Amino acid sequence: MLFGEYPVQVTCGNCCRTIVTKTRTARGFCTYLAAYIVCIVCCPCVLIPLCSKECKDVHHFCPSCGTMLGVYRRI
Repeated sequence: MLFGEYPVQVTCGNCCRTIVTKTRTARGFCTYLAAYIVCIVCCPCVLIPLCSKECKDVHHFCPSCGTMLGVYRRI
């Protein structure tokens, strides 16, 4: 199953319940690549990609048992 940036309905492989995933964002390769490019172009703005949700990976978790079900990577 391909996970996206929004919660999806799936059956958890751990607890076997049909759930809608909980999502959390985390810094990934895209975040650090964007920060590097911004640093070269305009150094004072380097923190913008590190704080922006649009540059971060999205981790999908089961709300019942807390198992990580998948990751959506920007790159």
